[in-house]
Amino acid sequence: MSERIKVMHVIHDLGFGGAQRVLANLVLGRHANRFDATVVSLFAAGDGVDQRALEAAGIQVHFLDKKPGFDFQALKKLGRVIKEWKPDLVHTHGYVVRCAWPFRALGMVPRMVHTVHNVAEQDSGKPYWMTGLCYRLGVNTVAVGGVVAESVKRLHGVAVRQVIFNGIEVEKYRVAPARRAALRSSWGAKDGDVVFVCVASLTQKKNHPLLLAAFASLQEAVPDTQLILVGDGDQRAALETEIEGRGLSGQVRLLGNRDDVADVLSAADVFVLSSDKEGMPLSAMEAMAAGKPVVATRVGGVPEVVRDFVDGVLVEAGDAEGLAEAMRCLAADRARRSVMGAAALRRAESEFGVRRMIDQYEAFYERVVARHPGVGR
Repeated sequence: MSERIKVMHVIHDLGFGGAQRVLANLVLGRHANRFDATVVSLFAAGDGVDQRALEAAGIQVHFLDKKPGFDFQALKKLGRVIKEWKPDLVHTHGYVVRCAWPFRALGMVPRMVHTVHNVAEQDSGKPYWMTGLCYRLGVNTVAVGGVVAESVKRLHGVAVRQVIFNGIEVEKYRVAPARRAALRSSWGAKDGDVVFVCVASLTQKKNHPLLLAAFASLQEAVPDTQLILVGDGDQRAALETEIEGRGLSGQVRLLGNRDDVADVLSAADVFVLSSDKEGMPLSAMEAMAAGKPVVATRVGGVPEVVRDFVDGVLVEAGDAEGLAEAMRCLAADRARRSVMGAAALRRAESEFGVRRMIDQYEAFYERVVARHPGVGR
């Protein structure tokens, strides 16, 4: 094996999501004098911001055009890419650990690392036993937080090798006054309006109906508020119907997936997340890097990111009244928003930097390679 370590990242797709952002950061921010990288997406090419960033940087991305369900042809294509590129290490994200592991068992993949991005029940889905088998037989697991690591132990009976917090480009989220003013104006927000922003896929686990119920209650008490939803997903049509049914069409905006999330966050006053399930939410970290207080449900790794009554306010999952009250408290108290936002920014700067994450992963790669020095290609 050469001194440089060849790392192949394998993920289900390069759409909009936290796992995709982590992958892109690891590849684009790698120490290029020590690591080569390529990326494999099981599904076809799309138009995600992270895909475009990888391609603009000259990173080779292989799209396998996988069909729904079991697709033997896609597995054959994965095997062909592995055989041609000859990785020293394959790093999987999400359920694709089960797709890549057979090549480890066949000796085509010398070493495997897998990031558990969500609590174990959500990270790779059923059948659980198959994922657990991969973890026991040759896959070095990394969890994105303590709660996630505990879930792996609980469900699979396997201890993860290391916990590495997700990282973000903190400086990217500095508030840009001109862009903030332009976006708020485009939304029709007046100077005194309080703008809540949620960045999350429009999927069931994010529980946007809870957020809409809380916001409708908030509107009765504090009418000068707006809610901006960034993201897309299979719940969009249902949410559009609910927004119209609640008479909130003038106060709630669905922006879809955006390339300018940093600008949208700069235009916010408060970030809000109503999820039923979370791993380590990058969106909350990004909001904190933008200096915004966070109102969120106390699920998954959220309490590891947001300190209750320091960086924001945490409420129980499913509690619409509690969520509305937390939003009311911050909407009515500009000084509290400022203090919490400043605390959030300090925490982001000290704990959530992308360089720290990349360095920890690269040190982990090197330890995995050192433990198996005699493994050939």
